[in-house]
Amino acid sequence: MVLLGASVCTAGAPWIASRLGNPVALDAGRWTLLVPGRKEGIASSAAVGGSGVLDGRLVLITRSLGRADILVPHGEPIVGGLDVELGADSGTLLVNVRRSTGDVVRALELGPSGWRTGPGDAWHANAGPAPIAVRFGESGMIVDGVPGGGGQRVPVGQVELSSGSGTATVVAIRLLSPDGEVVLEDRFGWPTPSARVRALCGLAGGLLGAACALLVRAGLGGVLECAGLLVPPLLVLATGYPAWQGWTERLYLTAASPSDLRRFFFAVAFLPLFGAAMVASRALAAGSPAHTPFPTGRRATAAACVACALLCVVASRDLHGLQWAAVVPGFAFAAWPLWTARQTGQPLAMLRDLPAFLALALGGWGFGLLPAALWRFTCLFADAPAMVRAGGRAEARAGTQAFGVTTIATLVGIEIAVRASFVGVAWDPALLAGNALDAADQPHAAFKPFWSGSCPTAGGGGGEASASTIYTFGGSSAGGAYQFRNEPEAFFPARLHALLCAQRTPGSSIVSHNFGESGRDSFDAANAVDTLFAQHPPAISIVYLGVNDLLTADHPLSRREMAERRAAMGAAAETLSGISSSIRVITGLSLLTRTPEVARLVVAVPLADAEVNLRRIIASTTALGGQVLLVPEYAAANVAGTLRPYFAMEERLAGELPGTRYVDLYAALEPAGGATLLADRNHLTREGCVKVAETLAPMAAALLGSP
Repeated sequence: MVLLGASVCTAGAPWIASRLGNPVALDAGRWTLLVPGRKEGIASSAAVGGSGVLDGRLVLITRSLGRADILVPHGEPIVGGLDVELGADSGTLLVNVRRSTGDVVRALELGPSGWRTGPGDAWHANAGPAPIAVRFGESGMIVDGVPGGGGQRVPVGQVELSSGSGTATVVAIRLLSPDGEVVLEDRFGWPTPSARVRALCGLAGGLLGAACALLVRAGLGGVLECAGLLVPPLLVLATGYPAWQGWTERLYLTAASPSDLRRFFFAVAFLPLFGAAMVASRALAAGSPAHTPFPTGRRATAAACVACALLCVVASRDLHGLQWAAVVPGFAFAAWPLWTARQTGQPLAMLRDLPAFLALALGGWGFGLLPAALWRFTCLFADAPAMVRAGGRAEARAGTQAFGVTTIATLVGIEIAVRASFVGVAWDPALLAGNALDAADQPHAAFKPFWSGSCPTAGGGGGEASASTIYTFGGSSAGGAYQFRNEPEAFFPARLHALLCAQRTPGSSIVSHNFGESGRDSFDAANAVDTLFAQHPPAISIVYLGVNDLLTADHPLSRREMAERRAAMGAAAETLSGISSSIRVITGLSLLTRTPEVARLVVAVPLADAEVNLRRIIASTTALGGQVLLVPEYAAANVAGTLRPYFAMEERLAGELPGTRYVDLYAALEPAGGATLLADRNHLTREGCVKVAETLAPMAAALLGSP
């Protein structure tokens, strides 16, 4: 069995490596992969994961933020046709043609079983199994010999490929010139694994074979058990990459690639098999030769307790201050096998428990607690038959208590391990809610600026107390978004601040606070302004909102309704709810089981609520002598169309309320070329941030200079 497992896994190393590996970057000499919104500052598309060659096919994904990745042939040659072979489980592939004038024409949408020329058109069945032949020309587009779209003319040009519905998986592709010559041809095959990968696969196969041999030795029941325990890892391998991509985004695990998620569950799927093999080997059994009995003498017991105490001190090396109080329950956890062995009368394998001790010593009470608890779970199940045969009430009680202690330790270990990883941040309820859950109760504590800057008066003097203070309220479009997360000066509030500092009048000073952050909306800003303004009155409040108000729908209640429900809750219920929501594992389970039914969800801030929020921001600003700039959030045409009622409401408020101005940002930016100003549907590029700052600078300077 050992040799069989090693041979099979070594021979199957290409398939195993392909299934478990990250997408392989495309040949840069043949293809260019455009990652909208994430290309700036990234040398290689492989650095952000996602699209690439995986499972012997090219995978083109659609990201959770913005559009799908776009694939263009290197050098962008003029293409007169293409032949495409899609995978059987592929989503649709969009074929766009870019004219010399720069505009893009949607040619058609290809699927494994059919094609269509537009979202509203009927699907046509493919003429053959593969590939799909598409030709462009003066007389029209022809797909598999059939005129596409009634013979509509799609001129030759530069081709762009991206995923439509689902994730597109391409087996092979060939591009043709207008004269019919092959411009580029690529068949995405299985990668050849290195010798190291083959060796690791062979070693893993040998261990797998050894585990199966131990179970098979037990007879027919062992054979069935071995077969059943091999099903979970095979299911993990059989699950396609698009499914893992979906889970990664559904659980907000975007800091890890989908392949990392698959590898993790693949490893976890083998734990039951190896645990059963260890039990079958009787290496853990109470009567095994390697199982040394627990020393019953007082000196031996005292020595064992001293060893546990020293272990706890070593494991607590990363604790600080009052955290050292954890040594006491830690010692109880480390020493409970000694107590259990004395109570049940069962021998204790001191050597067998060594892995749990080593896990704690090496990993501390963070990562070390989880493997230690899982190991003791395995030992506990191995000792369970002996405890049952003992039959005494005391033994049963001790065994039950041992099981309870191990269960609690395992759950605590899981929570600690989750918090110590990036998942602890990804599943932070406050971040998932855009720092909104606590903003109504503690606005200033929860509503912190993403960036702040100041320019003092010329020749020194003047501080924040005497400065003109500018507040910018917005979502990720204004600050904190992925493209400039570590470069806050790239966002338009900081650029505006720099322009105003350069042209400020002598003797004046300016302080700017950018409260733009992912997920923030007008409800957050309205509930924070009174506390913020109490410390530093505003000279100007810039409101750059809209997308998060009207285009966020992830709850059956609006932000206002959720706040009213929390206010109606009793103190005890609210405390209990807060404790449960702070547990990362519970948050993860809620993400896993959340309903996908969009019809039940409402927008975060309906238009009527948004008007109330903006009126509150305006009233708080003007009451302290400040003025407000209502700036419509710049977005792509399809998004801007949805936001037009919001912008109309802002323009109406500017006409009604004193101290309020509406900035027609779209009229100012469109002549500059709107396509180059957005990284995706609403996040600005560097050029976009510069243009917005330059548009706002004259108005803000005039307001600062007015009495």
